[in-house]
Amino acid sequence: MRQYSFNRILSFILVMVMVIIMIPTHFFPQALADDGKTSETGVNPPKEDVKGDEDDDDNTDLEDFFWDIIKYQFVPEVEANGLPEGASADLEVLGNPFAPKRGAKGGSKGGAEDSSIDVSKFLDFYDIKALDADGNEIHPTGEVEVKISNARIKKNQSVYLIHVLDNEDVIRDADNVTLISDSAFVRAFSDAANATENALGKSGVVAVEYIYDIDQDGRDLTFKTSSFSIFIIAENPILTVNFYKGAKSDANKIVSIRVKKADIADADEFDKIIYDPGIGETLPADVLFRGWFENNNYTVEDAESNALTIAQVRNIIATKLNGSFADGDEIDFFAMLYNRYIVTYFDQAGKVCLGRDYVLQRYDSAATEVDYQVTLNYVPYGQFENFEGWKLKTGSKVDNDNFYTDQTDNMV
Repeated sequence: MRQYSFNRILSFILVMVMVIIMIPTHFFPQALADDGKTSETGVNPPKEDVKGDEDDDDNTDLEDFFWDIIKYQFVPEVEANGLPEGASADLEVLGNPFAPKRGAKGGSKGGAEDSSIDVSKFLDFYDIKALDADGNEIHPTGEVEVKISNARIKKNQSVYLIHVLDNEDVIRDADNVTLISDSAFVRAFSDAANATENALGKSGVVAVEYIYDIDQDGRDLTFKTSSFSIFIIAENPILTVNFYKGAKSDANKIVSIRVKKADIADADEFDKIIYDPGIGETLPADVLFRGWFENNNYTVEDAESNALTIAQVRNIIATKLNGSFADGDEIDFFAMLYNRYIVTYFDQAGKVCLGRDYVLQRYDSAATEVDYQVTLNYVPYGQFENFEGWKLKTGSKVDNDNFYTDQTDNMV
């Protein structure tokens, strides 16, 4: 018994030693400075050519490193509802076709060095088949609900599927086919590229279907498909939407919202995700919020015709999500804020309001004067009176009174 326990302990120690040996050395804090002497802080002083926050990058790399080790304990399984009686689904985990391969002389070949696709977001590769009771491969005759259990993904990872189509009939009949011309992708799925060429007469492309409508519960993924072949689990790239109430800065940021392409599948849910944040505070009485702008260079003229509603903001974001963007990209919107000055026209007795106009000025403007053109004409009461112009009174209007404090009289 003691010998057995000793062997287990020794095996555990050996495994831990192997893991530690495999960890890149830059994960460990260095206690010595470059000259071999201990620095005053106990760690090496930072080097001038280092940019960004290395600690965050190292923590992420370390987490990814250990995940690459422990993810193999998860054994993905598949089940399908809607297959013929006696048939079942089978899942085979495939190797990463984009991983560099060692050449005969130690060099690498293949891989995704020439890829325009961020293949680092491809998390796992499964070949799913439908088999009859005798183990022969069959094809569904309609839509099938598929559930992948225990997928090799982190529980907090939001994913979508890339369905690689390798059957000529399926490619011809598919409704939502996307053709990928990336050379590394075509090289990785050469059989699918040949099937696409035979089906559509186009060479150098692979037909795929993107599946975003997934019910994800931790590592369990449920989705619908009408054919089986290779499915790539890919991490959703995240787009960050920032709303500001002034120049771009943390102090002026109203809110940041993280959104992914899959979110636009449900319009109602997308409206909840991209909600109208307002500006986060109560505005002074004479300050107007006219809408959103895609940069902070909006003008007074933009207030009338170029202000974006939240619905238009959502459309811009949806277009971005449907297009090409990288994980971590950001898109910014700025609140259009204006000082509002009220111009009121009174009759010659100062009792009857003849009209009212508004003058706008950017809220953050340092200008002390605003241009304004008087356009209202006036007909005096008496037939022997001539209208010569308007007497201008400026200042702060007293409530329930026709007069102004700090009056300055001018003729215009």
